[in-house]
Amino acid sequence: MGSDFCSFNGRLAELDATYHCDRFARTALAAGFSLADVFAKRFLRELCRDLCRQEPDFLEFRGENVENLREELGQLMEEVRSAYCNLIASMTPDPEAIPSVNARRVGDKRGLALLRHVGEKTKARVTARELIHRAGDALNEFCPCFLMTPSSVADYLPSKHTFDLLLIDEASQMLVEEAAGSVLRSKQLVVVGDRQQMPPTRYMVSTLEVPDDEDKDESILERASLALSSKRRLLYHYRSEDEALIAFSNHEFYDGELLTIPNLREDPTMGVHLDRAGGIYESGKDGSSRDPNPIEAERVVELIVEHAKSFPERSLGVAVLNLRQATRIEDLFDKRVAEDPSLLEFLNRWQGTPEYFFIKNLENVQGDERDVILIATVFGRNGEGKVYQRFGPISQGQGENRINVLITRAKKRLIVCTSLEPTDISLQKEGPQVLSRYLSYAATGDIPTASIDAKAGIASPWGKWLHDRLEADGFEVDLRVGVSGWRVNLGIKNPDRAGDYLCGIELDGDTYHDAPGARDRDVQRQAILEAKGWNIQRLWSVDFFHDPESEYARLRHGIEKLLAKKNPVPEDTPEAPSEPPPTD
Repeated sequence: MGSDFCSFNGRLAELDATYHCDRFARTALAAGFSLADVFAKRFLRELCRDLCRQEPDFLEFRGENVENLREELGQLMEEVRSAYCNLIASMTPDPEAIPSVNARRVGDKRGLALLRHVGEKTKARVTARELIHRAGDALNEFCPCFLMTPSSVADYLPSKHTFDLLLIDEASQMLVEEAAGSVLRSKQLVVVGDRQQMPPTRYMVSTLEVPDDEDKDESILERASLALSSKRRLLYHYRSEDEALIAFSNHEFYDGELLTIPNLREDPTMGVHLDRAGGIYESGKDGSSRDPNPIEAERVVELIVEHAKSFPERSLGVAVLNLRQATRIEDLFDKRVAEDPSLLEFLNRWQGTPEYFFIKNLENVQGDERDVILIATVFGRNGEGKVYQRFGPISQGQGENRINVLITRAKKRLIVCTSLEPTDISLQKEGPQVLSRYLSYAATGDIPTASIDAKAGIASPWGKWLHDRLEADGFEVDLRVGVSGWRVNLGIKNPDRAGDYLCGIELDGDTYHDAPGARDRDVQRQAILEAKGWNIQRLWSVDFFHDPESEYARLRHGIEKLLAKKNPVPEDTPEAPSEPPPTD
């Protein structure tokens, strides 16, 4: 060891003659740093300096310049969007140029003349099929985009009518044979769907049981995923305003790949909540019952009433695992409205809007979203304390996908009203097992995080150093705020509001550089965070490399300005001392 140390000292002398680093090395060694760490830091620093000498542009880098470029890029994106809208508007046809045949008799009118006639009448005696047949060209000029079901395409459009582009939405629920006619009319095809959601359904659910061969039907999404070479997975998740609403599905169905927006604050009126109804579930030998769980049905109605009176500004939907129970809840709620007319104010508030109040069985909720979703699981112990391992549609093929649909409809809050305990479910099928795991999650909020953490990476040494430095200066700081692969590098807690963040600190580390392009990396990410209320402070590694103390002072000043807005302090309040990191 002595000879190694002498050799190291000799090498230091040589380095000192060239780079004048002997003082740094000896200071670091005296401070207790290992030989390996000192050598690695010096080597990397000199490597960086050599790169800067070869690429002088590195020396010109300033975070301020990047911020200016970010703003310019954001403005250009808005200009492009506006120009595109103007281009589309300019393509609106001139009515006078559209072929038209006017006549005294309605039966002789064609094209634009017929469209004007129909538009002027409240009860035009022209069927949709006839209108499209006689005025199809004019209609296509004014309405180049048709929103139709596959059956409507077959019923109303003549065989010669074709599409430049066909977009199939909710493709997981559409059978191949249903889509085939529309596909044959189209020059281009885009198929949109989620293979982890509801499969095609041929029947109306009237009992608790589902035909065993239901899962054999192939969706157009499955066929397209095999036939089409160009595929893209959309990773950003915007619906859930609280990460807890999507965290379970992200882990269970999407391998932790969905990117969700970190929560700025804790809100007890948001997220996932479990309500134990303590009901008794009774059904016949075939799994049917007119009133499967009356206690739970009554509790669901109470929860609806509580919501209507406490959160009338939030839309509400009720999803039930059994059609008969859904009907029973509807009847009970109608009776309650008759007894308490004030509930009409809540119903009328949302009536006629896309987010009207509903009570549906689970087969009919895909595509819906509401601020609050109330789930009624229905099943539970019978009067003898026994749990029959019959769970309706979720016991069948792709039952887990039905659960996924059910638990991803809420934007702000999800309430699970149940008479089941997770341990009550012993049926070894994927659907019931997912339900069991979700009940545990709703009760505790805990999910395995290994897969998600692996996607998010680990905190960088720079982030850890900033965390320790800020905490030494009296701030409460969290590393990697969030539960998905999208994390805010550091979150500064708000001392005035427990559970809230005063601001977030973003670093140009792995998350920044892994973004697919400048738009995502420099504009959209921050815009989305700010839209959710985050105040973002940004540090750039090159600036920090050149002058760590000045950059840290700038960061701290920004944090203290935010604090001063809510918590002013006297100007003579002394600043807590702090030691700078080892640097030359």
